[in-house]
Amino acid sequence: MSYEIVELIGNLILGYGITIGLIKYKCLDKGARIILLLIVVAAIAEQLASYFAYKIRNNYYVYGIYNPIQLVIISWYYNTTIDRFKINNAGIIIGLTGAVFGIINYLFIQSPKVMNSYFLLTECLIIIAYSLYFFYRLLLGDDDIKLFANPNFWFASLFLFYWTGTFLIWGMYDYLRFNVVGSSSLVHILLLIVSVITYIGFGTVFLLYKKIQTTDGR
Repeated sequence: MSYEIVELIGNLILGYGITIGLIKYKCLDKGARIILLLIVVAAIAEQLASYFAYKIRNNYYVYGIYNPIQLVIISWYYNTTIDRFKINNAGIIIGLTGAVFGIINYLFIQSPKVMNSYFLLTECLIIIAYSLYFFYRLLLGDDDIKLFANPNFWFASLFLFYWTGTFLIWGMYDYLRFNVVGSSSLVHILLLIVSVITYIGFGTVFLLYKKIQTTDGR
C-alpha cells in the first residue's frame, strides 16, 4: 500500500472525527472535548509528518515531538474521568513526567532521526494502565452502572484497543522494517487498520453522544 493511499485514509478518518466533534461540540462534556483536541492535534501532526516525509524523507522528527504531547493530552483526559486522579491531579503529573522522558529520549537517547520506540513502549504501558484503572474505578463506584450508556467507557475502550494493538508493533518496529523481508508493508497495514477503527470509533461516539449518554451513565 503506497504512502499516498495511507495518507489519504488517515486524513479521511481524522477529518471524520473532527467534523462530527465540531458539529456535536455543545453536547460534549470536558473529557469528550479533550478527545476532540487530541484528534485535532493528531491531524496537524500528520500534515507536518507528510511534509517532512516528502521534503527530507524522514518524519520521525515530527512524531518524536508529537508523541509526548499526545501523552499529555491523554493524561489530561484521564485526569478528568478517573475520580482519584481529580483529587491530586495524578494524571497530569504522570503525563508531564512521561513527556519529559519523551523529550530526553528524542534529543539524547534515540535521537530525532529514528523511531522513538523506547518512549512509545512507555506511552503504551501508561495508557493501558490508565484504561484498566479507569474501568476498575468505574465498576468499583457503582455495580449497577450501564457501561454502554457511558461515553467515557467507549473512549477508554478505544484507547485500550489502540495501545494494546500497537504495543508489540512499536517494540519491534525498526527490527521488522529492516531485518524481516516484506514486513514493512504488513506493519504499516496493521497500524492503519488499528488507527482506522480507533478514530472512526471516536467520531461515532461523538455522533451518537446524546443518544448513548444518560445521567451518570445510567
